[in-house]
Amino acid sequence: MALAEKPEKYVRAIPGAEAAPCKGGWELTLPGTERRALLNPTAWELWGLCRQAVKQEALAEHLVNRYGLPREQARQDVATFCREAQRAGFLLGILPAPTDFCVGLTTRCNLS
Repeated sequence: MALAEKPEKYVRAIPGAEAAPCKGGWELTLPGTERRALLNPTAWELWGLCRQAVKQEALAEHLVNRYGLPREQARQDVATFCREAQRAGFLLGILPAPTDFCVGLTTRCNLS
């Protein structure tokens, strides 16, 4: 990556969050906290993709492919989803992706 380039933005769902269907979508809760969020069906799809660390660009690509959105609109929608989910405490922003490094616990890296 050149120094002038921005690192890619990755996001991941907070572990332990629980979901239950409700009128109009899904309600997320985090046991032991007062955190709650209501997701519409499209946000629920994005949430499911965030169970593993995922590039925000990949989320936008999903919206383009599934719903035929213009790419810039999909990027804006993903940015809004990520910002609101992070504000509510259900999504982590990660720079860089957690699989981009190897911890030196062994003499070889198994991340292939």
